[in-house]
Amino acid sequence: VILMDLDPPALNGLEATSFCSAPVIILTSFQLSDITWSLREIGASACITKPLTAQSLERALAVA
Repeated sequence: VILMDLDPPALNGLEATSFCSAPVIILTSFQLSDITWSLREIGASACITKPLTAQSLERALAVA
């Protein structure tokens, strides 16, 4: 499982995710309603909004 920041400096998280063969969980500070439409298109398994909590990570890992 890879935890990928959606908007890291000097790299596009959406683009990088499309090249990963392992399950990817996206981390973002954006509202989920703004980006969930594209998660399946890029192959992400789940999305977590920041700040990351143990509970949100457990839920995402369960579906990844």
